[in-house]
Amino acid sequence: MNKQRTLVCLVSQQTVPNYLFIKEMYQPGDELWLITSKGGNEVYVKYLQEVLGWTNATIKVLTLAKEHDEEDWNRLIKQFDGWFSDDRQYVVSVIGGTKPMNLALYEALRTKDSTIYYIPYGRNDICQMGRGAKVVPITYRLSVDEYVRLYGHRIYNSSACIRSLADNERIFQAVLDGYGKEVAEGLSMLRKLRGKKSDLSDDPRLRAMRNSLDKKSCTGLSIDELPEAQAVMKQFGFIPEQEGFISKKEIEYLTGGWFEEWAMQQVKSHLNLSDGHILANAHLDEANGNELDVVFTHENKLYVIECKSGIDRLSEFKNYVTKVSAIRNNLKGLSATSAIFGISSDDQSWSEAARYFGINYVSRSMLADPTSRFSFIK
Repeated sequence: MNKQRTLVCLVSQQTVPNYLFIKEMYQPGDELWLITSKGGNEVYVKYLQEVLGWTNATIKVLTLAKEHDEEDWNRLIKQFDGWFSDDRQYVVSVIGGTKPMNLALYEALRTKDSTIYYIPYGRNDICQMGRGAKVVPITYRLSVDEYVRLYGHRIYNSSACIRSLADNERIFQAVLDGYGKEVAEGLSMLRKLRGKKSDLSDDPRLRAMRNSLDKKSCTGLSIDELPEAQAVMKQFGFIPEQEGFISKKEIEYLTGGWFEEWAMQQVKSHLNLSDGHILANAHLDEANGNELDVVFTHENKLYVIECKSGIDRLSEFKNYVTKVSAIRNNLKGLSATSAIFGISSDDQSWSEAARYFGINYVSRSMLADPTSRFSFIK
């Protein structure tokens, strides 16, 4: 008699390893059992089911009868013994759950037709437990959307690049080469136009321009009215889409958007990532307003890059690092390697300020060197 093949996963807060186990080990016709405990972990079962999106497969959710049952050995063994039978073949992940749950599951399956696996931290391998155990390489690679949804987050908006890598590389080189006072003043004025309206209260000219930009019917401001912007456009070799006018989107691009695009294009090319594995200007969780300049997945790990230009003082940079850290901490459950691309300074104190919060600082000289700009990616 052929036995029903059944995948078994102990589910807790770290949903990514179990998801990878399921994607790698599932075979058509398998049943999937998700075992969890009461007291908060049920929601992670929900996240797994939502991201799997299965409609034609059997998924069975098994919840320990009482909260804190995972700490009662005798009750655990009794419950597990009642779930497992001799007429099934069990393929088991002991990645999640508590240690007592893992041990009790192992004990309950000791006399059953079962194979037990785990995923070592930081590796893309599924390892079988026991002597002569085999190792199954994980070939599946998570998209950004899958990764964040597995922890209950949503990406509700992201941006496509409006300029080519060649355009963005030209601006990058222009910034590295340095520019004069006229261009610096032009960038300062454009940053005010895209900033908070309250910062324009003492400048009637810029306030009127900002009011015009905020109108849906506005296609752009006349470049003749913005002599400061002309110096920036000439330095960057920038040609607006509409001759004689500059749009709100183009102002955002000139004052930093190009840097985000450049970072995304460089990472995408370096790692050969597909579109779903890297996003720019990604907005997470509409209610919280979390915005990430560049977010990508590589080897089933999540990375976030924040790009900052226009900061020249260490005090300003420290404030910015604190803000980046707060955003990261607000992304409950998500564990990401974070980096700040800073084109303004090579000062070691900037690296130390970022390192204090567990953030990598990629300095001006590192960005200029293709061999070191991605050193934070492991």
